[in-house]
Amino acid sequence: MSTSSSNLQTVTLDGVYRAHFRFVWRILRRLGVRDAELEDAVQEVFLVVHRRLDSYDRARPVKPWLAGIAHRVALAERRRARHYREQLSEGITRGDRAATGPSPEARVEMQQRRARVMTALETMESARRAVFVMYEMENMPCTEIATALDIPL
Repeated sequence: MSTSSSNLQTVTLDGVYRAHFRFVWRILRRLGVRDAELEDAVQEVFLVVHRRLDSYDRARPVKPWLAGIAHRVALAERRRARHYREQLSEGITRGDRAATGPSPEARVEMQQRRARVMTALETMESARRAVFVMYEMENMPCTEIATALDIPL
């Protein structure tokens, strides 16, 4: 079987979902989608994938395509969030951690570091934030980022 026909068979909604769910979740979170809206935003990304899968260029890698969709969904979600401000406590959105996890001190330190990073990300303009998240946090190559965001390399 040729590479292109093999690739055509592997790019299905179920396959994309299974292989890239965590990536989509992470990137949306890092692009500023609030925890309370994250699940819906992930579903929105995969609804777009479902609608556009027939027109997807299977010669291109899937991850940049998903990153571009996630970026647009995150922008729309952030615009909606400006009109609807609700802050849920960390405990409600994250649930209880198992006793076998990191110590309470280590968890607090991780939460503080995560909060500082998210605060810094929130100060960035959306397009720059997307590039930063994709490059620094998701280790995506610049060529894929440029393709995903439809910007010059």
